[in-house]
Amino acid sequence: EETFLVKMADLSGQLFDKYEQLKDSIKLVPKQEDAYTLAKYYRENVLTVMAALREVIDELETMMGKKYLAYPTYAEMLNSVH
Repeated sequence: EETFLVKMADLSGQLFDKYEQLKDSIKLVPKQEDAYTLAKYYRENVLTVMAALREVIDELETMMGKKYLAYPTYAEMLNSVH
């Protein structure tokens, strides 16, 4: 149990850090740029952080019981599309 709690605490810290990085990357979006420059910025900065954040969330989801999640898991959302 202690190992589980340590891992959850570590992942929670990573989640917070990635969330802060995401907020910062969004704040730094270039203003008044053409669509290509904006798309390139989002691909290289925002989407990169979002992918890292998604990895942490995916791991946390596997460690938590469904009854504690206030939202559907990523797998549940993918499998609900017909």
